[in-house]
Amino acid sequence: MLSLESTEQKKSSPKLLENPLIASIAVPIAIVLGGALIIWGGTALLNTERDYRDLIKQMRSTTFGNRWVAAFELSKVLASSQIPKEDYPWLIQSLSEVFESQTDLRTKQFVVMAMGALKDERTKNFLIKALGDSDATVRFNATVGLGNLPAGSFHDGSKVMDLLLKTHDSGMQQALMFVLAQHKITMADTVLKKFLNSPE
Repeated sequence: MLSLESTEQKKSSPKLLENPLIASIAVPIAIVLGGALIIWGGTALLNTERDYRDLIKQMRSTTFGNRWVAAFELSKVLASSQIPKEDYPWLIQSLSEVFESQTDLRTKQFVVMAMGALKDERTKNFLIKALGDSDATVRFNATVGLGNLPAGSFHDGSKVMDLLLKTHDSGMQQALMFVLAQHKITMADTVLKKFLNSPE
């Protein structure tokens, strides 16, 4: 008897969204709020106006998605030369620490890209070390970074030559040869001559 009465009461009590007036207002509001939230989140991730110090802080965060997006954004900020030169030592140290502490491959790739975008010879040790990384994209970004350094920034091209002889990727070979030529590594002459007859 009691269960029958409670069932009838449930049937007779109207649901909120069954009211046509409330449903016609609530659903569009929910859609607009949801869309606004998505737009706000995307803008927060992709906004290029954030300070480079904030981007470094995000790269050190534990949130997976924010780290690589922040590293990518930072590479764009650095490429546009918006950072005072006096902050370069701090920035190089911070990027080195982020790289060493990361297990996320995409973050590491963009950190190396950001370091190369500085075009500062103080990054050469980091970039040369990154040539030995197990990931091909990290190695390529490090090579591009070395090529962007001022001519003659370093003279020991042994790691560059070693990688040139080991790799079979023609794009990587050309990038490595450019680095050797850009920095006038004379000890590379013999190695470079091997590629003179390459069809590439």
